[in-house]
Amino acid sequence: MRKFAGAKTEQTIIAQCVAGGLTCDTRRSDNNMGEYIAVSSPDAPTAVVYYSEVGRRFFGKTDQDVYFKSEDSLDGEPWFDSLLDFFFIPMPGAGDEGKPSEIPLRWLMPTSTAGEAL
Repeated sequence: MRKFAGAKTEQTIIAQCVAGGLTCDTRRSDNNMGEYIAVSSPDAPTAVVYYSEVGRRFFGKTDQDVYFKSEDSLDGEPWFDSLLDFFFIPMPGAGDEGKPSEIPLRWLMPTSTAGEAL
C-alpha cells in the first residue's frame, strides 16, 4: 500500500481542477453545510468525487456506477492511483514525487488491470 505525507489543501484541489478543466463545487463547504467539496468532469457528469481536507479522505462513484473510497485496497489500479495522486501529497523518498497531479479522464471509467472496462 502506498504511503502519503498528508492530504492536499482544498485550495490546491481547486487549482488542480481549474488547470485540468474539472468542475469543483465548494458550495457545501463555503456555506458551512459540510466539509466536502465535489469534483467532477463535464465529460462524465454522472461521476463525482467528494473530498474532505479535514477528514483526509475522498469517496465517490465513476460514470459506470463503481463506488469507491480512499480507504479501499485498489492500489495499482490506474484510475484509483490517479485519484490518490490528485488528492494526497506523496511521501518524500517514496518515488512518487514526480507524478502529475491531474486527474486523467480514466478515473471516470475504471478498467481492470487487463485494460478491459469493468
